[in-house]
Amino acid sequence: MLSRGEITDYKYIQPGFNCSIFNRAAYFKRESLIHVPGKITIFLIDDDLDDQEIFQFVMEDVSPDVACVFANDGIRALDKLNSNEKFSPDLIIIDINMPRMNGIQCLQEIKKIKRLKDIPAYMYSTSAEPEMVKQCEKLGAAGFIKKHANTSDIKKEFETLIVRLKA
Repeated sequence: MLSRGEITDYKYIQPGFNCSIFNRAAYFKRESLIHVPGKITIFLIDDDLDDQEIFQFVMEDVSPDVACVFANDGIRALDKLNSNEKFSPDLIIIDINMPRMNGIQCLQEIKKIKRLKDIPAYMYSTSAEPEMVKQCEKLGAAGFIKKHANTSDIKKEFETLIVRLKA
């Protein structure tokens, strides 16, 4: 059961929910997040709350069949993934530039978790230097998505990705 309440490192926001009407600190808490039946569960690991909010709004436009789960950094993401054996998202999106543990380190650790090694993980960053993209792909990233300033460009990339997941 979802309830508005205490601040948590993870948040779950149902598609269609306008989170701007609440204070950002008033996250939704879900005690045993596993999977939302009938939905594609996307786990975004990104330290920027604005980017999380933009991602949520883009996903709402892309498909009503998407449920988003968030972690504010790599360490918190790994804690979530390791503490709940039943939590296996359909897709993982990882920001590269984060404090405490960068996205590349986070990807390496996620790929060590047996139940997650075949889950597609995409790197998500404002810079898409060819060397960085190659490094991420060598470490097991399914691809690289550039954070665009224009949300319609981001939306196009995620529409393609969601169509592939549904197939």
